[in-house]
Amino acid sequence: MTAEDRRVRKSKHLLKQSLVTCLKTKPLDRITVSELVRSADLNRSTFYQHFTNLDELYDELVRDTMNELIRSYREPYLTSRRFDISELTASSVRIFEHVYEYGDFYSVIIDTPAFTDFRSQITELIRGLISDELLSEPPKNLDANMYAGYHAHAITGLITDWVDAGFDRTPDYMNEQLLTIIQYRPAITNVTLPAERET
Repeated sequence: MTAEDRRVRKSKHLLKQSLVTCLKTKPLDRITVSELVRSADLNRSTFYQHFTNLDELYDELVRDTMNELIRSYREPYLTSRRFDISELTASSVRIFEHVYEYGDFYSVIIDTPAFTDFRSQITELIRGLISDELLSEPPKNLDANMYAGYHAHAITGLITDWVDAGFDRTPDYMNEQLLTIIQYRPAITNVTLPAERET
């Protein structure tokens, strides 16, 4: 990487960090380029060297986050052609470490109208990864799309609840619980009806 590439990368990183900071206090359509670059300690010309407007910066921030989400989800099976969930360990799960690392962004977006669209993007992204990379030979009686959708919505729900709770558990705990949930397959379960709980 050249010195120029490093400068570009650093400037973009500062602008994205500043955008997240600004989003903590106001919606995207009320943020100005001037206050953004002031927060980043850059000038307007630097911003316009990289982006046409704030929407373009926001879109790149979302893409970067999604790409990192993909990388973290793939990490447990990226170097293996055979993936056995029963052999998976909590330490190899990385998705919640990613969410925690990008916690400011997730915390900001969960409180905005854009969150519904962002959550749908996460769900469809995970659904696609499951369908395309982890369900190459599904059983004949299994609807692969339903299976992928079920797990994608479950993972997205765990992420949403965790962010909404202010990261009240550690990433390691969340990774362990996700793995436990995935591997939990009780043949028989005890049922407690409402009337029985009252006695």
